[in-house]
Amino acid sequence: MIKRRDTHIDSLWERLKEPRVQRVVETVLLGKRRWPKEVLRDDKRYALDLGLRKDENGIFKPANPIYQEVIARELSEDFQDDPIY
Repeated sequence: MIKRRDTHIDSLWERLKEPRVQRVVETVLLGKRRWPKEVLRDDKRYALDLGLRKDENGIFKPANPIYQEVIARELSEDFQDDPIY
């Protein structure tokens, strides 16, 4: 499903390009327990509505394993494509 880039995965890829989503995703991927000042309430709600994050025992996590994989692939795409890495 991820490699086929089904429609909803393509949509997620586009959302990951938005700065407001990037700020939230960075916090989630780092497993932080507090939101940085630059992450606005609307940004957090937007990511929650998109299913990109959840709060589990006070730790911010990706909402599901598929999105976690897609996010990791998208954010490391430049490294994957570069023959030096």
